[in-house]
Amino acid sequence: MSVAGNIELGVQVSKDRMSAVMQIPLGYPAHMLTPDVCIAQFDANGVVVDRAAEQSIAQIVTQFRNNPSVPVRVTLTGKPPIIGADGRLELAEECRPPELVEPADGQTDEKAPTAIDHYARSPYILVKRGQVIGQVVPPGDGEDGTDVTGSAIPARPGKSFQLKPHETIMVDAHGRIIAQTDGTLDHADNTLRINSVLRIEGRVDFETGNIDFDGDVEIAKGVCDNFKVVATRNAVISGVVEAAELRTGGDLKLITGMFAKDKGSLHAGRACHAKFLQQAKVETVGDLTVDKEIVNCQLIISGTVRSPHASLIGGACYAVGPIEIKFLGSESGIRTLVYLGSSPHYDRLLHAALEKLEALATKTAALQKKIDMLNSGGTRLATQHKEEMTELWCDQMAAQEEHDKLKVLLDGLTTRFDAARTASVTVHHTIHPEARVILGHTAAEFVKAVRGPITITTDLRGDLAFRRTSSDPLQPMRSIARLVHWP
Repeated sequence: MSVAGNIELGVQVSKDRMSAVMQIPLGYPAHMLTPDVCIAQFDANGVVVDRAAEQSIAQIVTQFRNNPSVPVRVTLTGKPPIIGADGRLELAEECRPPELVEPADGQTDEKAPTAIDHYARSPYILVKRGQVIGQVVPPGDGEDGTDVTGSAIPARPGKSFQLKPHETIMVDAHGRIIAQTDGTLDHADNTLRINSVLRIEGRVDFETGNIDFDGDVEIAKGVCDNFKVVATRNAVISGVVEAAELRTGGDLKLITGMFAKDKGSLHAGRACHAKFLQQAKVETVGDLTVDKEIVNCQLIISGTVRSPHASLIGGACYAVGPIEIKFLGSESGIRTLVYLGSSPHYDRLLHAALEKLEALATKTAALQKKIDMLNSGGTRLATQHKEEMTELWCDQMAAQEEHDKLKVLLDGLTTRFDAARTASVTVHHTIHPEARVILGHTAAEFVKAVRGPITITTDLRGDLAFRRTSSDPLQPMRSIARLVHWP
C-alpha cells in the first residue's frame, strides 16, 4: 500500500478475481503518482499487469496529474473464457430448402421472367441412395480465459449435436450423413429422414411446382392446369386433376377424376382407376377401371376396360383386351368409336417393321443381282471385281442378318399381341345411335338404340357377331347394326 501523507492507495480484487480496482483519491500528491507506483500496488496484490494494462495506467496517471482535483480509478480486468460453439447439422447445399419467389398476382408462365420457371420449381428436396446429404459438425473446444492474477480459467466445450437415428440415413466416422435410399428429405430439429413416398398435403400448383419423383406419390387436393406429375412407381390423387400431364411407372388412382379440357393426358405403367375421365388422352399398360363416365376421351388400353357401371360417350377407345361398360354412346347421338382387340402402338410398330423388312429384302435382291452380273463374266475375275464381289457379299450378309433379326422380333411381338388380344365389348344397358364398333376393316354402325345386355365379339370366321348371354349362340351383327367394310 502506497501512502502519501495520510492518503493511501489501495487495490481491491473482486471475489471472482476477474477485476482489480485502484482508487486514486482527491488530495493525493500528483507529483508522487507515477505508473510504477500504481503497478507496484497491483503487483503487491498479486495482479498481473501486462503491456496493455501498463498503457492504460499511464494514461490515467497523466489524466490525474493534469487535473488532480478530479478523482480517478484504475480498473484492470481478466479475460473471460470463450465457450465452445455447439455441434450442429450442416446440410449440403443441394439439400437445403430452396428460396421460392411467389409469382405476381395474375402472372402466368408466359408472362413470367425467362429466368424463372414457376411450373418447374419445387420445395421438395429429392436425394439419391449413396448421396452425401450433410455433415454433423463437432462442437468447438472454446478458448481458455485468465483472471487478473494470471490464473487460467478453463473454457467449457460446446454441446454435441445428437442426430436422431433413422434407418434411411447413415453417419460415417467422419460425420458425413449418407442417404440409404432414394426419396424426399425431411428435416426438423435433430430429425433427418428420407421418405420413399412423396406426400403432398395440398394441390400441385405454383407452391409445389411440377412433380418428378422416383417412388410413390400421394396428392391430397388435385393437380392444376399445365402441371406435370411423374412417379416411377404408383400415384394416388384425391382431388380433381385438371389439364395436367400424369405419368406413372406403376398404378395410377384418381379418387375423384380428371377434367382434362382436351389438353391433359395420363399414362399409367400398369393399371388406372378413376371416378371419371373427361376430354383426356389416356394410355395404360394395364387395365382401365372407371366408376361413372368416360366422356370424349382418346383411350389406348393395352389391358382391359372393366367399367361395368360407367358410360363411354364420345371419343375413341382402343383396347387390346375385353371391354365392359354400362352405356355405349349417348341419347344425343354423339359419335363414339370402339376398336376391338386393337392398339395404335402395335399397328405403328407392325407397319414400320414390315416396311423395313421389305426394304431389306429389296436391298438383298439388288445385291444378289450385282453378284450374279459379276459371276456371269466367267470364272476368272479381275482384282478390282474380286474386291467388289467381297464387298457385295459382306453387304448382303449384313442386310440378311438384319432382316432375320427383325423378323424374329416381329414374330415375337405379334405372338405376344395375339395372346393378349381379345376382340370383345360387353354393354350392360344400352348401345346408343352413332356408336361404332370396329374390328379390322369392318365397322358395325348403330342407327338405333340396342338394349343390353349384349356382347359383341367374333365368330369362328373372325367376323363380328353378338350374343345376349354367355350361353346364347352367336348371331350376325347385321341384324342389329349396319356393317361397313373397307379394303
